[in-house]
Amino acid sequence: MIGGGIILNSTSLHNMDRSDQIKIAEKPEDLRGTPLERREFMSMLKAGGALALGSSLAGCAGGGGGSDSDVPEELVIARPSDADLLDPHQTTDANASRVMSLLYDGMILMDGDRNFQEMLGKGFEVSDDGTEWTIEFNVDSGITFHNGDEFTIDDVVFTFERFLEKSLIRSWAVGSMQGVEKVDDRRVKFTFEEPYAFFDSHAAMNSYFAILPENLGGKSDEEFAQEPIGSGPYELEEWVKGERITLARNDDWKTPTYDVVESDDPPVPEKIVWQVIPEATPRVQGLLSGEVDALMGVPPRKRENINSSEEATLHSNTGGSIYYVPMHNELEPTSDVAVRKAIAHAIDKERIVSDIYNNAGRINYSPMPASYPSWAGETVREEVGYEYDLDRAREFLSEAGWEESGGDYREKDGETLELSMITPNAPPATLQSSEEIAAMLGEVGINVNLTTTQPNTAYSEMAKGETHLMYASLSWFTADVMQFMLSSALAGASNLQFLKDDQVDQYLDEAARTLDNEERADIYEQMQLRVMELCATVPLMTLAEETAVRSEFTGYDYLNGAASSIWLDMRLEDD
Repeated sequence: MIGGGIILNSTSLHNMDRSDQIKIAEKPEDLRGTPLERREFMSMLKAGGALALGSSLAGCAGGGGGSDSDVPEELVIARPSDADLLDPHQTTDANASRVMSLLYDGMILMDGDRNFQEMLGKGFEVSDDGTEWTIEFNVDSGITFHNGDEFTIDDVVFTFERFLEKSLIRSWAVGSMQGVEKVDDRRVKFTFEEPYAFFDSHAAMNSYFAILPENLGGKSDEEFAQEPIGSGPYELEEWVKGERITLARNDDWKTPTYDVVESDDPPVPEKIVWQVIPEATPRVQGLLSGEVDALMGVPPRKRENINSSEEATLHSNTGGSIYYVPMHNELEPTSDVAVRKAIAHAIDKERIVSDIYNNAGRINYSPMPASYPSWAGETVREEVGYEYDLDRAREFLSEAGWEESGGDYREKDGETLELSMITPNAPPATLQSSEEIAAMLGEVGINVNLTTTQPNTAYSEMAKGETHLMYASLSWFTADVMQFMLSSALAGASNLQFLKDDQVDQYLDEAARTLDNEERADIYEQMQLRVMELCATVPLMTLAEETAVRSEFTGYDYLNGAASSIWLDMRLEDD
């Protein structure tokens, strides 16, 4: 959750027989939430949606919800890397999530104001004690999966039984869920050991919480991860590993969608191609030349190229990420809080945000993303903030017994102050930031041995517990991700700080079972203060979520706080 190509045409899935096999090709050798109280939160809700987009210069055709002149035949979206798997229970990859949100439908939707809307589910009823959630589903609306099977309540039960057994996020993303049972042909009941405040918000994430066909439509786990079957607005046509994923419009799609989608018959684009272009310059050049239609994740140093061009528009929104430097709280010498405080004071966050990210981020003093309603970064800054201050950093090192030696680095009992640091080697801003941080720590006498490696490898290595520091990032859309980041139970896994603090755990657990939004925010404020009193990690910034789109397209609508990105409504501007 732990991101220039040649676009080839493929036979449209709409012209294939349902029994035809989707093409999965290996890469060729020569090519590279929660505003409502949970009591009775929905009954019969209106349809609604998240990120609406679509388009391509490849050509226009009829179909979808537009006229023949404005319906894009193909929308090409460039990004730096490919998905790993397309089974929502076997991946936490952000690139996979963006594709899965088009392949699958979820239980509900969450709009830009964090209000909930109908999708496969029609609404919740929550018991007075908050431990039972009963959901009614749209089982009589003619909704079908891509293989033609009708959507039934048994698909919901199967999905969540499998989720509880296999999902990589099951340990924290469904609270204390005990089980799921079929009430009747329209309703399912979820039971929890104790109330869980985030179930509705997570249920609105139609990637990781997607509804799957019972028994995976006859596929094995391995087959399904490569050849998924959903009920979403698009279905998989072709996957050339490491190069592109081509999705074809599901003309049988009948699931309710977001209010902001203006088309009478979405989705609009006939195909969506997720094109892998690893290098930043070719990605931006492809957008400005019209070879691609949109960029996900605009390279910070290329923002001005797009802003100054008439060929594309840059859309920037507050992101749900936290970029941070986890410090191993149990490995000497970062096990000493004075050393951790010295590191925090030695890092110039403003220089990183302005010089490397071109001001595309917001400096953060809390471990929680700055876009969350429960964020208390300003309070944390006032009470325990670690401002850039080299003198204070040196004082803390001296307090910890690390003294100047006459050389470049401090010493203690004849031992040089050395820290190991690992960092992902992509994207470029990550590597640049890590090198800058190593240099900053060198200014106060800390010798940092920096190792770079593939992103997934970097996180795995940090989790082994043999490295002091890492440059890390985490992105989610609800505050419950703090469990993932800080819970003692996940130390040595997603808790890269190896933080083990009973008080932090108590705050996390209490917040997760508190249904009142204001009360929960108060608890999270105390949690944030406690983490930073311990100086368990160094928050750096919340990076903006930026998308660039060709100027001839209309229909883009980013919904802040929505659980997924859906490209449904984009079309070419009328001449």
